[in-house]
Amino acid sequence: MLNSEKCAKLTPEPIRNLEPGPVQTSPISFNSHSYEELVKEWDDDLGYGDYAETCRAAFTRSPGQADVFLKNGFERFQLLAPRKIESLLSIIKKAETDPRTFDDRGEGLGVIYLTRPEIVRTVLGTILNATVDQKMTAFFKSEYRVLWFSVQKVASHEAENVSFKWHKDLGPSRHLKLILYLSDTAETGGRTDFIDRTTTQKLRHAGYDFVEVGQRASDLHPFAAQSGIDLTVHDDPFTAGEAVIFQPPEVLHRGVMPTLAPRYTITLCLAPHTESWMTWLECLPPMIFQDETASAWERDCPWLPQFES
Repeated sequence: MLNSEKCAKLTPEPIRNLEPGPVQTSPISFNSHSYEELVKEWDDDLGYGDYAETCRAAFTRSPGQADVFLKNGFERFQLLAPRKIESLLSIIKKAETDPRTFDDRGEGLGVIYLTRPEIVRTVLGTILNATVDQKMTAFFKSEYRVLWFSVQKVASHEAENVSFKWHKDLGPSRHLKLILYLSDTAETGGRTDFIDRTTTQKLRHAGYDFVEVGQRASDLHPFAAQSGIDLTVHDDPFTAGEAVIFQPPEVLHRGVMPTLAPRYTITLCLAPHTESWMTWLECLPPMIFQDETASAWERDCPWLPQFES
């Protein structure tokens, strides 16, 4: 038999502090490229900064007044009346029915090409009206050109495109994008969300800058909370005819996939130029404008002789 001393040694210590402690989680981090480094590459190394100065020096008109997007990095406004939206949609839906001008890129994304020069001039002329011109010249302090434009039909799809996660777009510091909505968010469920410039800068300093594509986040609230940043997402619905102008390298943005019906939009990428966008449009065939990839920037070096003809 075991004596009492041996039993005491074999008796396990009572378990104390059974209440669960805090769960240890790893900090959220991202592989992020520096804004300063990337913008320097475009503005300094590729010469876009000097070219923007050349365009400003050649500008003879009075620039528009500073607008909201110069402070916040984006601005939404009503651009076109319903009848003009109907006119644009009739042009687009006609092109959509032709397999030669409709490109189904999968994952719910379709690109509609406008191939006739007079149609391109009509569409761009409708969008780049006096209201937009004032905003463009307020920002560029020069004339400007359409680097590319894209007419898109986006349908609901379970595979989320990388453009539907929080990101900024590469390119020179002095360029803009304009997105015109041709359908209501209430009808489609689709929209574009933004984070203002100041908050974007805070997130950049915390480590979310030009994040690698595979690491783009759908929700930045956990990272913002971890970093002590008060995050407000500007996610108001769009109405047909409403547009947004924004600085792609300066403000975080994401698309929101439509859930009810296809979403139709026209996106323009705009950059400084020494002449008006109408003059620049005459220099090149319409199809070269309808390329929303990085190759458009690489192809477009306006100071080189082959692009001055």
